Amino acid sequence: GPVTHYWGSSLRYTGPGTDWRYEGLVHAFLTLHSKTHDPLFLERAMECGTFMVNAQRPSGAFRNSSFEANPSFQYSGTPHEAAVDVALLELVRVLRLNHKPYQAFLDASIRNIENVQFGEFWNEKEKTFFQFQRGRTKNNDNQIVPNKVATIGEALLLAHEITGTKKYYDASLFAGQSILKHQDHDQFEGGIYQSDTHSKLIPFYTARCIPFLIRLYEKTKKETFLDAATDAAHYVKDHQLENGFFSFGENVTDSSSTAPVFIAGAGDIGRAFRAVSKYTPFSTRGIVKGLLSVQRANGSFPTKREIMIKKGELPSWKDQLGVVGWNDKALRFLSEEMKEGETIIHPPQEAFPSTVESVAEGEIFEDAHWIRVSGSTSYAWKKSRAFAQHSVLEPLLYSAAESGIPILSHLGRAGWKKKRD
Repeated sequence: GPVTHYWGSSLRYTGPGTDWRYEGLVHAFLTLHSKTHDPLFLERAMECGTFMVNAQRPSGAFRNSSFEANPSFQYSGTPHEAAVDVALLELVRVLRLNHKPYQAFLDASIRNIENVQFGEFWNEKEKTFFQFQRGRTKNNDNQIVPNKVATIGEALLLAHEITGTKKYYDASLFAGQSILKHQDHDQFEGGIYQSDTHSKLIPFYTARCIPFLIRLYEKTKKETFLDAATDAAHYVKDHQLENGFFSFGENVTDSSSTAPVFIAGAGDIGRAFRAVSKYTPFSTRGIVKGLLSVQRANGSFPTKREIMIKKGELPSWKDQLGVVGWNDKALRFLSEEMKEGETIIHPPQEAFPSTVESVAEGEIFEDAHWIRVSGSTSYAWKKSRAFAQHSVLEPLLYSAAESGIPILSHLGRAGWKKKRD
């Protein structure tokens, strides 16, 4: 489906993305299966796994792994491919316990870890993983992004647990140590910088580091990782608003900048609080209350709200839109909040409720088959299609870019880049 994000959007390409959406979906389905004993949820997790395997290129990379920057064509996205590895390995762990076939999922994840994560993103000198793969940017322009390193680290710890390969444990330890170098211990006590430029601190992305740091502590018993996770959680908690969500954070080099409040993504902050609360109390009640107060009639959660929106003003349709790669985070968190033994009733597909909501541009309509925006902005997407309605040139450019014919692929990618949302 369409993707909206603070950094950018993918509104023309609406086809499948093999990105961090599966990290949350698979974990949620596995958790729901564990708590409800409903076999349907394990089937859904395995269906996700099969899709991820089928979306893998011979190189080990995954197709369309850049979320808001999809289609990604020849490039691998971070933290997205590592998040896919996390999903596959979590699935392997559960399938092994249930004596079900898992080898295809394990092989796909290890192929990506070896060929892509180590082959394209590992920097031997820095002993950590970079944001962009080799050849995509000049080495001195590449960055270390701690939350992306953390996602790779989670995948490596899972891979070590399953395979026993020491290389994965060693690299995860290096990854954790590299994150600690970018934690602030002064004005922004506990915050983890968005990148090694130390220009931004964002609570959402600081929270994305916490579960990995907790896992490292539990693996190594090194107090430095637990202390870092706890300090990071306190930094995030200090940004919680009365509505349960979190302010964007600090732009260190531009104090006048404003940014949105993530809504569905707050589920990842709830996940972080749950991880660290095994050692220091952190309440998730405000996040649960906030999410449930804004859930749309069709079950989805909005993407974000602009921090400067005035009382009575309507959000943009892009902010109100339910995006799979944000809603998976809310779903994972809420599945973890459920009690053991609860029952979930599965409504029939035809019971999917339609919604019509007022937005800044006019109205947004959604049912089981369509998303439409009408008013000052017009947008339409039929859910069975990989491109938004009235996209004529985009499918041709996409087919050319994916053709595998060098000149044709280059022209397709170049043409698509010019039409980027």
